[in-house]
Amino acid sequence: MKRYPRPVIPILLALILGIFIGDRYPGYREMGAAAGLFACGGILIFILSEKVSLFFPILCLTSLGYLSIQPWSSPQFHPEHIIHRADSTLYSILGVVEREPEEFGDQGAVLIINSICLRPESDDRRPYESVRGKIRVALRRDKGGSPTAHAGDTVLISARIRIPKNFNNPGGFDYTRYLAFEGIWAVTYISSKHLSVLAESSKNEKSMPVEILRKKISDQIDRITVNKQNDEVKGVLKALIIGYKSEIPPTLREAFNRTGVSHLLAISGLHMGIVSGVSFLIFAWILSRWDVFLWHAWTKKGAAILTFFPLFVYGVLSGMSPSTQRALIMVSVFLFSVLFQKEQDILNTLAVAALVILIIHPPALFSISFQLSFSAVFFIIHGLLKTRIVHSPETGYRERGRMNRIRTGLVSFFLVSIYATLGTFPLILHHFNLVSLISPMVNMIVVPIIGFLVVPLGLLSVLVFPITDSVSMLILNGAGLILSKGIDVVSFFSGWPFAAIKTVSFSFFEMLCYYVLVLTAFEIKRSGSVSLIGEVPSSIKFKGILQKIATGLIKPIPVKWIARVMLLLAFFGASVDILFWIDHRLWHDDLRITVMDVGKGNSILMELPRGGNILIDGGGSADNSIFDVGERVVAPLLWRKKITSLDAVILSHPNSDHLNGLIHVVKHFQVKELWTNGEEADTAAYLKFIQAIKDRGIFMPNFEDVPRFLEIHGVAFEVLYPPCDYAEKRKTEKWRRDNNNSFVIKAGFKTHTFLFPGDITQRAEKALFEEYGSRLKSLVLVSPHHGSNSSNTDPFLNAVDPQYVVFSSGGKGPHPAVMTRYHRRGAQLFSTDVNGAVSIMSDGASLKIETVKGSNLI
Repeated sequence: MKRYPRPVIPILLALILGIFIGDRYPGYREMGAAAGLFACGGILIFILSEKVSLFFPILCLTSLGYLSIQPWSSPQFHPEHIIHRADSTLYSILGVVEREPEEFGDQGAVLIINSICLRPESDDRRPYESVRGKIRVALRRDKGGSPTAHAGDTVLISARIRIPKNFNNPGGFDYTRYLAFEGIWAVTYISSKHLSVLAESSKNEKSMPVEILRKKISDQIDRITVNKQNDEVKGVLKALIIGYKSEIPPTLREAFNRTGVSHLLAISGLHMGIVSGVSFLIFAWILSRWDVFLWHAWTKKGAAILTFFPLFVYGVLSGMSPSTQRALIMVSVFLFSVLFQKEQDILNTLAVAALVILIIHPPALFSISFQLSFSAVFFIIHGLLKTRIVHSPETGYRERGRMNRIRTGLVSFFLVSIYATLGTFPLILHHFNLVSLISPMVNMIVVPIIGFLVVPLGLLSVLVFPITDSVSMLILNGAGLILSKGIDVVSFFSGWPFAAIKTVSFSFFEMLCYYVLVLTAFEIKRSGSVSLIGEVPSSIKFKGILQKIATGLIKPIPVKWIARVMLLLAFFGASVDILFWIDHRLWHDDLRITVMDVGKGNSILMELPRGGNILIDGGGSADNSIFDVGERVVAPLLWRKKITSLDAVILSHPNSDHLNGLIHVVKHFQVKELWTNGEEADTAAYLKFIQAIKDRGIFMPNFEDVPRFLEIHGVAFEVLYPPCDYAEKRKTEKWRRDNNNSFVIKAGFKTHTFLFPGDITQRAEKALFEEYGSRLKSLVLVSPHHGSNSSNTDPFLNAVDPQYVVFSSGGKGPHPAVMTRYHRRGAQLFSTDVNGAVSIMSDGASLKIETVKGSNLI
């Protein structure tokens, strides 16, 4: 049988398939192990009979992949694991900060604590008990300063341990899976007054030498003085040298994203390639001074061995992210090929890097950095091979002559950006919903500045630091000055109105169609032919219909014809997908309502017949700098549904759990009209909200001008409350404040009615049923004020008489007394906090209501 030139690739694909299945369908360890043993037996039989089998090796590797992901997708916890302490008990917790905390300005930080000992705080005589596992601590800083913890510090906190919870909405981020893949199964939330630093990292240097060294380098970078961009320069330098990205200001991170150069902030192949290239040249020059190395032709071999050490040190200092691991493994394979004087296939080398990473840490498959890193590098390599820019055993092509190499280098520099953009485009849409329109141009300017100047200077300062602090600072300041010019370039281009656009999410099927279209386009004119299954050993015999099938599969088929068939299939699939979404978004005749899971808060999407969209509230946390519900929850759901514009956004009242999530929405979606009840709030979030409305030119009528009756696409809207003169009335009626001035909106579609009462309490409810009486009657009610007992009064519920009630109450759920009232009326209850977002579909005659969870395929 003809030898396959890239044997690692099918091995990698089989392992990936097993990991993917193991994540989607966890818990079947016995079946996975049985399949693996069966495959091993089959392999042994074929070896003994000197026959060839493809099925059994693939089954074996798939089984190994399935079993390898089970500790994360279906864990079996030790009795002493910290997850068993996740209850209502208040604990005193001792632990060591695992890595440098992720900072959120003056608002707070996130600490990962391990080596944990704890005891109930109510029993201070009880000895501390050692537990396994790690805990993620979200720290909210109090006013007036707070203790600062660093990597290696021993800390004491007072907290209740919780199991992490997702916001369960379609298209939402799977937070619990993300933490599980980091080995974190418990979280807590504390204010800084409940944290004490018992021992600083300097006293723990033996236990965490790498983190302590990274902290010292971070402190060195903090001392640089460049110009007014000091904080931005420090944040980016820390990302480039030691992998700390948390100190990059959000505005600058957004600028890097908009210009398509955010990959520079993650230590990857570019940075590792520079380090290895410079190190190799330096070591080769040094060794060439020694005759013994020249006589034995060991100049390049010795340089290859020595280069591995600075490469490894840089990888460790930078935190060993998946992109760093991939680059380190790939460069190491190249160095060893120099050492053993072997020709390497670059795609096989890339597969080796991915295989090693997945063997070491199977969950890496689902990390954004792993996916973007490998897709970008694969497309760069594949594209350059197809355009005969790089050499491989397959093409047998190598550029010769200095001028030809210079020309090739310049062309390659441009094509690398193009191919990387092609490779990562659908993944970026899936994860970030952002498309940079100027990425190739900005990369050609910024990559030389940061990659070939700032990174080498930064690393040189680290090498000099132990010898002379003053020279190290001089080099760092030079690197910072150059970096500030690069930041100026990024900021300039990111300010262009059409530098980037926010757009809808790609589904898994759409990504598959895209990659098939692009990859087969490279093969559309390729010469040669290929057999679908290769040669079959003569010992394997077929009869009858199997003989005809085998003959057809063995017969060589021109590659260009296979490519054309695949291209047509992908084009057909993409066309069907487009027609499906046009029908789903614009041609449907039903009303669809989604009550999102935003914790304790409200956000309701109404998809009107024939394409209209209305959003009522946006949920929100107390501080968007720590967690932005609009960015992380509401916007992904809209983009998942292919929604980029909203006919109207309605803010029921300006409390943070209704308002804060709308800031991101009004900034990144086309909003035609925005309604508010006219009340203002003395908060920074409200000011940002109003400023975003002005910047985007969104029409916002005065409260008095908001129509009380309106029909859009067959759906009738009626503003029931507050009354037009509520501002005058509250001068004498003191209860007309805050929650009691919430919009109360009733929507009707044919025979079905829906009531959205915001956060009104019993006084407003009384005013409503006294004025409207039986007109409040609605089929579906979103429970007032998240199911609070200060709302949901009996007279109000008697007037509304709902058959279905939806709660959006946060982790604690609705008040038990409120649940009793609804149960007594025989209403069916749905909670976003239990099973996820609540979906309501009405065609005017029949109603379907169910809970839907998020589903991230990658």
